[in-house]
Amino acid sequence: MATEACRDWRGDLAIEALGRLDGPARAALHAHIDGCAQCRAALSELTSVASALDLADLSRVSDGD
Repeated sequence: MATEACRDWRGDLAIEALGRLDGPARAALHAHIDGCAQCRAALSELTSVASALDLADLSRVSDGD
């Protein structure tokens, strides 16, 4: 069950999945996920998606027009 605190971490989870969370924010996030299985799982899923982005063929992406 997601707590209010977990919802507050969503942005940092996404930034960490992209490898761009640094310093105290990263330390605080990891302190939280050490005790939160749900946020650990979310980070794992987001990291998988972020890794797949490197495989995207940007020449095949359109702006919808």
